[in-house]
Amino acid sequence: MELCRNIFQEKGYKLTVYSKDNYSFYHCLYMAALDNKQDVTPKKAMQKENDLFEFEKKNPMYYHLFLSQCVECDGKLPPKDCLSADLKIIQKEKKPPTPREIFAAAEMLQRNICVIRFDHAVGMDIERLKGYMFAPTNKQLLDMEPLCLLMMEQYGGCTIFGRFCQVDDMTDLKSYPGDIANINHSQCFGLRFVNDFSILFSCNVAFGEKPDVTDLFRRLSLEFYRTEEHHERILNIICNFELEEDNFELFCKYADNTITEETSASVKKRILKTHIDAVQKRMKPPGEGELFALSSVFNVDIIIDTTGRGEWETYMSVVGCYLSCFDSPILLRSQSTKNVYIPHVTESHTCSCRQQKPKIPGHIGKIKSNIYEIVLKNPCCPSSNRRLNHTHLKHIPNIREFWPHRKDYLNPTQPISIIIARLEKEDRRLDQINGGEGSLANAMAKELFGDENQISVGDLQEVLEESKLQLQLDKQIQQLSNLLKVPIYVYHDMTAHDQFGVSQLFAWKEYEPDRTQSTNSDCRFYITLFHNRLNNTFDRIIPIKGCNCQIPPPLSLLRTNQRKEIELLTKVQRNDRHHPLTSFLTVDPDRIKIEIELRDFPVCSAFSPLRIASQRDDMRQRTFDSVEINQHSLLRCLSKEIFGTENKFDILIEELCNEMLNNFETYAPFFGENINKAYQEHLGKDIGGKNDYKEMAKFVKERIEDGLPCDELLLWLASTFFKTTIYVLRVSDTKTSTESFWTEYSKVRSRETDPAKISYSKRCPQTNTYFITLLETKSKHYYRIVPKQASCNCVLKIPTVPGRVADPTSYQTQLGISTGLSVVGAVIAATGGTVATGAKITESVLNIGSIDKLKRYQNCYKEIFESLKSVLNEINNELKELVELSTGLEANQDFNSSDFAGIQSIPGIFRAVKGFIMIPLSVLRVSARGLVILGAIIGPITALLDTALLIFSVRNMVKGNKTDVTENLRGISAALYGSRRQMHGWAYGNQRPYLYD
Repeated sequence: MELCRNIFQEKGYKLTVYSKDNYSFYHCLYMAALDNKQDVTPKKAMQKENDLFEFEKKNPMYYHLFLSQCVECDGKLPPKDCLSADLKIIQKEKKPPTPREIFAAAEMLQRNICVIRFDHAVGMDIERLKGYMFAPTNKQLLDMEPLCLLMMEQYGGCTIFGRFCQVDDMTDLKSYPGDIANINHSQCFGLRFVNDFSILFSCNVAFGEKPDVTDLFRRLSLEFYRTEEHHERILNIICNFELEEDNFELFCKYADNTITEETSASVKKRILKTHIDAVQKRMKPPGEGELFALSSVFNVDIIIDTTGRGEWETYMSVVGCYLSCFDSPILLRSQSTKNVYIPHVTESHTCSCRQQKPKIPGHIGKIKSNIYEIVLKNPCCPSSNRRLNHTHLKHIPNIREFWPHRKDYLNPTQPISIIIARLEKEDRRLDQINGGEGSLANAMAKELFGDENQISVGDLQEVLEESKLQLQLDKQIQQLSNLLKVPIYVYHDMTAHDQFGVSQLFAWKEYEPDRTQSTNSDCRFYITLFHNRLNNTFDRIIPIKGCNCQIPPPLSLLRTNQRKEIELLTKVQRNDRHHPLTSFLTVDPDRIKIEIELRDFPVCSAFSPLRIASQRDDMRQRTFDSVEINQHSLLRCLSKEIFGTENKFDILIEELCNEMLNNFETYAPFFGENINKAYQEHLGKDIGGKNDYKEMAKFVKERIEDGLPCDELLLWLASTFFKTTIYVLRVSDTKTSTESFWTEYSKVRSRETDPAKISYSKRCPQTNTYFITLLETKSKHYYRIVPKQASCNCVLKIPTVPGRVADPTSYQTQLGISTGLSVVGAVIAATGGTVATGAKITESVLNIGSIDKLKRYQNCYKEIFESLKSVLNEINNELKELVELSTGLEANQDFNSSDFAGIQSIPGIFRAVKGFIMIPLSVLRVSARGLVILGAIIGPITALLDTALLIFSVRNMVKGNKTDVTENLRGISAALYGSRRQMHGWAYGNQRPYLYD
């Protein structure tokens, strides 16, 4: 031991060994749990071991997956019984901890534990020591410094642990010696379940080894345990999991699709038991229920090509057990008729997290694809042969008749990667020209003639030759648009200097042809190009699928004026801010810090409400600035308006809540339907007189803090507190159109301010008025509306209220609907209509005050959960209406006699007029009231709540609190996490990153 201490000391580390027995790990754990400075006694170390074992027993489903060290476990016994028997022997015989205990300790502490195994063979070169990072399943708090331990295995079976740190103090290390085996895979399942230190330290993870093993459970045994021999154990665990009292209601629906809500519980159990018996006896192949159960138990996403034809599905946890999912999925190709599962390997000898994941569109992607295929599939200028190019631009000599071969960027730079990602959101992609060094002439040559080196003759050649001279680029592109008689859209970076790619500011610029010349009004074709202004190079932009005439044209929020080049103001310096809103604040001036405002111009997707709002005349000099986090988006927008950063929203919560509490009677009339309904459900009665004001004020304050819907209250509060008028632009679907309009919010009382607090000089001109402008989407997400070229709204005219404007971006297509829209399965296929199970809540053995906190969190969870179900039901109903409408149009091709009144009565679906279907772009999302709301509720609205639950839970754990409230909060948090991931997967597949952790 002294040798180890000396070696580490010479390398600048301090090694502390608290005991030289198998309890040494628990000595280290005790000292780390509360950062104890006093000495730890053997009794306290034994108590810490007992605490850790009790923690494992409260989470038996996870910890019994680790192979037992002292008992045989075939998966037939309940998880807690098997785990308890193993722990009992370890404790009785004073055995050293297994990797399972290190993982449990990391979970209990909610921090990484880095274990380095000492090896005498390396001598003084401790960088050659092998190590392993034991990480908790929760990924939110991993920025904490890890607890660093040295593990020394002695002859006779004794394992000694010591804690090491830098010599100068006892803080833990962010950098540590040794070769950490899983340094880039601490959130992967790896080989943890083998429960063997020697394997963790020395064996590399290799997904898909022995591809000839095609039985599902033998395959999984190989992945989890490096051997096939545990296949029966996995099968038994999964089958017992499905039969558990809390789970049979969910899994019986996968055993027999004739089961309904009216089916009795006894019948459901009997049907499920019959199915499970057949699966266990290998008389029936595993079905969807078994795949969902596997994902729930082992905390992994199971991604399977269910038909062998590239039709991938993701099976994820349907029972909330974990705080985060492992990063490493199980990727398989299935031949279901033969019960064969082949690993999908794109990179050998490495973890499954490194495999190339197949694209899974999700239901929203499928719906959008269906709409494109059904409504927009007919080209405006079709060719006689579908293999040939459409017959656009027939007036151009030698125009191509074929689809040119696309060339992708193989190793794109970071800026180009950003471009590719942003274009993908608009269903477009780059076609690289001349190795990324193409000219305008090269790009247009390929677009028109199929060969980037071919230039035709006549006027077109003259214009293209001019582009080689780099003379007046705008004029050249406008000449091309006039000559070709189609619009040209150019996507370019907004900086045009060496910061390209860092600022990530890009925009479309539109060049419209001269409409005075004759043109084919039925042709919808347009050309799209990418201009890298830093290198002055051009690439083509093409649709991911089909032709430009089959998707709506691009429209950037940053679209510049055609007559004058406009560079957007992207940064507002501290001293350039005009209106001193901070002077109205009452908090400690030390908390008030103005930062440089960096404007973030959002990507305008094909179906965004921002697209409609940006079409208004009063938006020509305005654009949108987004905040990074959706939760509290209104307050974050106001924070950015005041402080230059969205991160000061907590100050606004404090100030506005105090304003409301101190003037409750003034603001009570502004409580809307959401607040009043929630309060009625909370209290069980309507609000009475003044006696109820105090309780309701507290209730509303908590809603503001939790980010729950508060109707328009925050807008009235902010306008009054800051003595500033706020104008909110909204987009709304009516029965006959999609409209946008402004709403004005002004102060509701006179408020005196303390001039002694903070004093700033107002910089707006005396003749101008300062005001705040915001955009509110249907999902109640807010964006700032800011001047394109100025730091302050005072340079612009006040918006006209209501200023209603109908959506001008309707997209026309000839009727040709031949098939109905369809959505596979129930509203949420993964759960048969529920979001997540688990998280039972009791009120026993709670701390003082914890019951109220838990009830508050429960109410938040319940309200968000009900919102999810309501939105899903609304989406389902609207999809049914779409199917019925599509079917009706297909059956009756005599559109002049169709019942247009009936069609127009469906708000925001289709509007038919004289042989054309008018599809507002807001409606191509399927429903402005549905899918966009779904996108917001899936994660951002629950994210802060989940974080609050998690922080409360972790704080109790770190303090050594073992009450039920901690475990219940963990359960709720896990259920929220599982719900969000399910909803995100159902909606977006893996085509939108999951960013809600």
